[in-house]
Amino acid sequence: MSQRGNSARAQTRGLHVTAWKPPRGIRYKSVPRRPTKPYQLLWQENGRVRSQVFADPRAREEAAKALAGKLAGYGTEILAFDPKEWRVWQMFKERTGGADPLLVAHEWLASRQARGLSAGGITIAAAVARYVIARKEEKLTADTYRHIDTHLVKRLVPIYGARPLTDLTADEIRSWLGSVRGSRGSGELGPIARRHHQKNLKTFLDYCVREAWIARNPAELLGLPKVLEDDPELLSVGEARKLFDVNANARVVGRLALEAFGGQRYSTAARIQRDDIKTAEKGIRMRAGIHKSQKTKYRQGYPENLWAWLAAAPASCWEMTPLEYRNEKRDAFVRAGLGPSANRLRKTFASAHLALFKNQPLTSYLMQHSNTATTDIYVGVMTEADGRAYFAIQP
Repeated sequence: MSQRGNSARAQTRGLHVTAWKPPRGIRYKSVPRRPTKPYQLLWQENGRVRSQVFADPRAREEAAKALAGKLAGYGTEILAFDPKEWRVWQMFKERTGGADPLLVAHEWLASRQARGLSAGGITIAAAVARYVIARKEEKLTADTYRHIDTHLVKRLVPIYGARPLTDLTADEIRSWLGSVRGSRGSGELGPIARRHHQKNLKTFLDYCVREAWIARNPAELLGLPKVLEDDPELLSVGEARKLFDVNANARVVGRLALEAFGGQRYSTAARIQRDDIKTAEKGIRMRAGIHKSQKTKYRQGYPENLWAWLAAAPASCWEMTPLEYRNEKRDAFVRAGLGPSANRLRKTFASAHLALFKNQPLTSYLMQHSNTATTDIYVGVMTEADGRAYFAIQP
């Protein structure tokens, strides 16, 4: 059909068609397959072609002129206008009382920088520093704080400290764990040391999630390394008897007994006070500030010889500082001609107690194990006769 025929047909439908032509970037197209809306308008938006269809050419022309006016006044960016984003801006203005968004952005960035945050989020060094402050408020034991300081402050921060926390990945954590060396420059970490590093890092990152610095803990993607447990290193009954015979009159003897005959950890035995020992009830209270779990524990059911040694301990025993106990415990082992103590007393207690009483839940309870399976490695290490002789060691 000719152009005149089209024009005449449009006029018969009561429509007015002008000779106006849309500018570059906006064009018309006919869509015969849409009989109800055959008039199409097309334009460029962020490198993509967008379109809209109309029932008559007049409506299409009005829409095209509106786009052309925006294009002339604001450039091609206006063609990418998103009504949803505009509504967000309107909400922003309402909540800030009509504040200038650029001024708000400036103040926001300044606040983040003052709090150790960068455009990419808080740095790992800043996060570690704030985590250490938070943990200090929990009154950590010296051993727990030493591990945090060694694993995070001295070994993680020098490598990744300047990085935004949000950039830390599981692969980088694996790489870090593989690169860390022992304190004396020894080879790569063994499974136990690696496990401790990984657990401290995961606890730190869990804290970061709670603080909303990161959305997810990347350490969760790593499984903890399996540790193959050998038989625990113990004292023989003869060595234990010699240790207590030689040190029977030393002020350290009461705290040694807490480890050897009460199964206490060294860090707990070093901090227990005389008031924590309930002689009448034959129970021991471990306050939250001195227990590994940071929770108060109370235990009863200890072997009788523990109470005999605690009764024989001089009053000065309970006046010792943890550092004094560490030094005097070392000297006590030297006097008995024994090697380094580590946790040998606690492990000997567990092995002897299981051998004599054959009650794994009770042994786990006294050892403060959260799971009886943790006590499995001590089963069958000593004989019943060994256990009986061990708990017969008296002042």
